[in-house]
Amino acid sequence: MNAVVGILICFLPLFFYGLFILIKKSLTPLQFFLSVLAGLIPLFPIVLIQFYLYKLPVFSSSTMLSLFLTTLICNGLIEEGFKFTSLLILPVKKYNASEVFNCSICSGLAFGAFEAAAYMFLGSGSVLLRLLTSVVIHAVCSGLNGIFLHQIKTENNYTFALFYSIFIHGIYNFFAGLPGNFWYFSLAVIFFGLIRLNFYIAKFYK
Repeated sequence: MNAVVGILICFLPLFFYGLFILIKKSLTPLQFFLSVLAGLIPLFPIVLIQFYLYKLPVFSSSTMLSLFLTTLICNGLIEEGFKFTSLLILPVKKYNASEVFNCSICSGLAFGAFEAAAYMFLGSGSVLLRLLTSVVIHAVCSGLNGIFLHQIKTENNYTFALFYSIFIHGIYNFFAGLPGNFWYFSLAVIFFGLIRLNFYIAKFYK
């Protein structure tokens, strides 16, 4: 597959979701743009921090414990922490629940698209596989981040939404990094993430 075509394919989920919510007028063009920007902003500090953390012995050894700590801290805590923080550029106090949620999903899809495009540019991984796994997990976790962010505004008790975002992302990367058939457990984690997100959505719009 041509590299340019592969990179463009990475943005298809963001394009179609954005087109859908703009046609439905669930978000304004400005809200959509800010959401995409919120997905792009955390990439640079995340890559920089991870670059130095991966050099530490605790994150660079080949043990199972090292892999678990690496995925939970470097992928789960750091990535979702920065993705959540980047959502603060949105004036959420002026947004309703639907707008906050859609913005967070767009942000996650944007982050996943930019990340997948970077891997494609470097010639690493299958674009289709990334669309079905890493882009989805970033969207799911960002959706949970958005639900947590909205609770700051409404004072509803969705605190565990952020915890699940960090945990699900970390465990997903843990299984995705294992050899052989263990990789399939990462798909189960994605399914679990979708279930948790649906659970919070039901409470979110109640």
